[in-house]
Amino acid sequence: MKKVTLTVLASAALIAGGVIAAPHAHAQQISGVNTAGVYMYRLYNPNSGEHFYTENIKEDQNLVNAGWRFEGIGWIAPTKGAPVYRLYNPNAGDHFYTTSAAEKSSLVKAGWNYEGIGWRSGGKTPLYRAYNPHATAGSHNYTTNKAEENSLVSAGWSNEGIAWYGVGGGIGAASGHNYVGFVEDSNNNIFGEALFTNLNEAFNWAKTWGAAHVTTDSGWAEAQQLN
Repeated sequence: MKKVTLTVLASAALIAGGVIAAPHAHAQQISGVNTAGVYMYRLYNPNSGEHFYTENIKEDQNLVNAGWRFEGIGWIAPTKGAPVYRLYNPNAGDHFYTTSAAEKSSLVKAGWNYEGIGWRSGGKTPLYRAYNPHATAGSHNYTTNKAEENSLVSAGWSNEGIAWYGVGGGIGAASGHNYVGFVEDSNNNIFGEALFTNLNEAFNWAKTWGAAHVTTDSGWAEAQQLN
């Protein structure tokens, strides 16, 4: 399914903006306004078995359009904290994430590509890391769900402990809240977002919230279909 994005300038003088797509019944906001951190989008590649995590909504859109499955919000990452490094293995087509600078350097020496800081670690919500010794791609899984971690360990994965921390837990795609309304500044920094079951509801919330909280014409209210 092709995803839809709605955007409008979110200045303090904003009154209304164009919207498309008829709203679904019983649209509902979940988890309130997320201003403490950023949503981390979790995707799955059914061909390679890899789970991928990103805070970039546009990267999420590109991967879904390429056939990846949107699985929901993996967790909420803080805006400040210890860096989580993102690396890519060009031979296996696999990503790896770590807070360890030594582990990062070791993988780079082994031929992995360093892709920069993916997000930040901080808060009280642990992200558990599990390793599948039999997989080439998708060999690591990261989750806030202890039951998911235990299930993988029971299936033969190795428990590698806590990888990093977030400021909030995950929200699965099965909840139906697969539309995000958000407000970002001219530098693409998101400073307010919330999940909805409906694109119009997400967009209208972003416009209203943005008009109330943006004091210059440098902010944009947007809505994005995630799946």
